[in-house]
Amino acid sequence: MYILFPGRHHLLTSFQFDYLKQVIATQFEGAVDVDGKPFQKMEVSGLIFAVTSANHSNTRRNPLPFYLRAMGLQVFSAGLGVPSYIYGVDDVGHLDNFARYTIKKIRHESDERFDLSPANTVVLCSTPVLEMYAQLGFRILPAELADRAIYKMKTENPWDLVERIARSADWEKDQALVGKIHPASVSIWQEYRLGQKAKMLFSDRMIGDDGDIASTRDYNSYVRQMDEIAGLKYEDTASFIQSGRVGDIGCSAGVLVEQKIEYSDFPQHLMPFKLYVQNCYQCNSFAFLPFRNNSVDHSKQPSYNMTTVVEGCCYD
Repeated sequence: MYILFPGRHHLLTSFQFDYLKQVIATQFEGAVDVDGKPFQKMEVSGLIFAVTSANHSNTRRNPLPFYLRAMGLQVFSAGLGVPSYIYGVDDVGHLDNFARYTIKKIRHESDERFDLSPANTVVLCSTPVLEMYAQLGFRILPAELADRAIYKMKTENPWDLVERIARSADWEKDQALVGKIHPASVSIWQEYRLGQKAKMLFSDRMIGDDGDIASTRDYNSYVRQMDEIAGLKYEDTASFIQSGRVGDIGCSAGVLVEQKIEYSDFPQHLMPFKLYVQNCYQCNSFAFLPFRNNSVDHSKQPSYNMTTVVEGCCYD
C-alpha cells in the first residue's frame, strides 16, 4: 500500500514526521481514517509526495521554489524507512477534479510506474482537498485534522507555522516555534534565509497571494492578452529596433520576438532565457541578465512591468 501525501510542502513539521513514522512502523495498526474507521494491518510500500503549485515561487502563497521543497522532502523522508518519491504538480487554476488530475500527473511523470487507486493507495491530507480524493474512493489519513465537519485541527498545520515565521521578528530564536518544525525544513529555511523572504512577501501589499496584481487580473490572463496584441506591439516597436544586443523584458513568452522573426530579417540565432527574480523592483537593472558584460545595447520596454517573472530572448 502506498501513502500519497499531496500538498504545497513549503514547510514540514515534527508532527507530520512522527505521524508518518507511527503509521509506517505499525503498518497502519491502530490508525483510523478521517471518518474514524480503523485500518487493517498492511505494509507500506512507499511514500509519494505530490508537490502542488510546483510551477509557482516567490509569492505569498508559494514562497519556496519546487527544488527547495523537494530537497526538504528528500531529507524529511530519509528517516521514515520506506522508499519515497517526489513529483511536481503545476498549478492549473481551480479544478473540481484536481485530485484526478494529480493522480494522472503522477502516472505520467513516473512513466506509468505509479497508477494510484483506492486499491493500492491511502491519501494523507488534513485540508478540504481531501474531499476530492474521498469522492474518488480513497481512504484518508487525517494527520492534523481532528474534526472533519468543521476542519478543527489537533495541532498547528504547516502553513500556520509559515505564517508565524513571517510575523516573527527572529523566528530562529523562538524555540517553541522551531521545535514544531522538522529539522529538514529548519535547515532549508535557515540556509536559504527563507524567513526574510517570507517576511517580505507577506508584507508586500502590491500583490495578491499568488503574485497577481489583483484578484480580477492574474498573469495567465495578462499573458494571453499580450499575445493577442503582439502584432500591434510589433508595429509600434519595429522601426526602433537596432542591431546589437537587445533585451525584451516583460511577462510574455517571446511572442514579440516571434513577430519580428516572421515579418523581418531579424536574426534567427536566439538565446532564450527565463529568470525568476526575488521581487519586481529588481527589474530596474540589467545587472542580473546573463550577458558577459552585464549590459544590453537597447531595451524596447523602458517602463518595466511589475512582475516576479522576467522572460525574453537576446541576440547578437
